[in-house]
Formats: sequence, C-alpha cells, structure tokens
Amino acid sequence: MCVLFETTLLLATADEESGNYAVLAGIPLSSATLQEADNGKGLQCHTAPYSWKIVFEHSARMFEIIATACSVVESQVWRENLARNIEIQTNAVAQGLSNVFELHSPLTSEMKSIGKAFGKPGSFVKRMSVHRTATVGPTTDLNQVIIKNTQAVKEALESASTNASASSLQIPRSQSVATPSHVQTLAPRRADRARLEAILSDVWTKHLIPFPGMTIGRSEQIRGSANHVIRKFSMASITSNFASSKR
Repeated sequence: MCVLFETTLLLATADEESGNYAVLAGIPLSSATLQEADNGKGLQCHTAPYSWKIVFEHSARMFEIIATACSVVESQVWRENLARNIEIQTNAVAQGLSNVFELHSPLTSEMKSIGKAFGKPGSFVKRMSVHRTATVGPTTDLNQVIIKNTQAVKEALESASTNASASSLQIPRSQSVATPSHVQTLAPRRADRARLEAILSDVWTKHLIPFPGMTIGRSEQIRGSANHVIRKFSMASITSNFASSKR
C-alpha cells in the first residue's frame, strides 16, 4: 500500500486478518525525484501505461522503484501530489527550514542500489542526472520488467481497442540488451489490489481519486474469493493439531 504524507511516502503491507500494517519503506520526499519508467536507465517498463519511477536516497545510496496506477486519473493525481510535495520539501531542506528524517526501510536491504549518493542528504537529486549520465551508459545496466494486470478492467478494454499492437510495446529492440528469457514478468491479481483498497476505504482520498479504483470482472471476483478461502483453509490446516488431522 502507498500512503502519501506531507514529508514522506510510506510503503506498507497489510494483514487483513489482524488489521496490522508492516512498514516496508519510508521515503523522505526531500531526497526523492520522479522519472519516467522507460527513461533508458536502470529499471525499465514499457508495458504498464500509467507508470513512473520514484528515485530516492537511503543511507547514502540511491534506489528506484516503479509505481503503477490503474487509470489515467489515478496517475495524474498521484504524480501531481508527489511532484508538489517533493518540490516543497526539497526547497525547505535547501533553505534550512527542515531536516531529512530517514525512517527504517527494511525493503532497501532487499533492493539493488543504483549508485552512491554524494554530498549532504537530499542534495543528490539535483546532481543525479549529471552523475548517472557520466557513470551509466544508455544501454548498460538495464533491468527490463514486464508488468501486467495493473489497469482497471474498463481502462484495459479501452486501451486494447485503441491499440491493437499493444504486444509490440513490451521490449523495444533498441532499448534492451537482455533477451526475452531474461525479462522478469510480474502479473499481480486485480482482486488482490481490490482487497487492499477495501482495507484502506476509511482513509481513501475519495475526493481526489475514485473509489474503488480497481474495478474487476465477475470471473476475477470469483477467482479472488476462491483464493481467499483457500488461503484461510491453508492457514487453518497449518495451525491445527497434526494428530487430529490423521482422522
């Protein structure tokens, strides 16, 4: 889940059974910047239409993640609010009105850094484009990823009807040094996102972004409900008495 505060972008997971949240990353906006998901450097995605990259600094190193929205409205709202808060916080730090406060971000220990962040915390953003141009070539160290099922059903149908050659967008030959067999494909279920939306319904910014955002088809609803029940049965079997299971 993504929650945008005035100074921080919080990434977390939710346990729908207990209602508890586990923080994955707290990204200070004063040391972050937005880039396109197909900018030719680092992580690259050409298949999710409403996607962008968030590049940020943590413990003197730079990281990047790809964010995807399910509709054009959701994408515009997120990017506009992120860009505005990033500018406000960056200026506040530069003028000495605020300090960069790094939250514990366990997710970064599992991520590959894209380089060191030199200078004072938060100052790497303005020099990042120059630094990476000098150290990273246009076709080196690229990591292609194919992301599917990020669009709401309505958006996906409209996109398919207006772009019959969508499959040709996967990996432009001129932008990739990896063969298709080395490209990671991610296909999250729309029903999983719909459940996360339900958990966030009380704090959803409904006056800015329509709720629910991820509309899904009837068949996906049935599959999602079945998977949810199966998970419950699986957890019950794990925690049950093994002796009684012999019956």
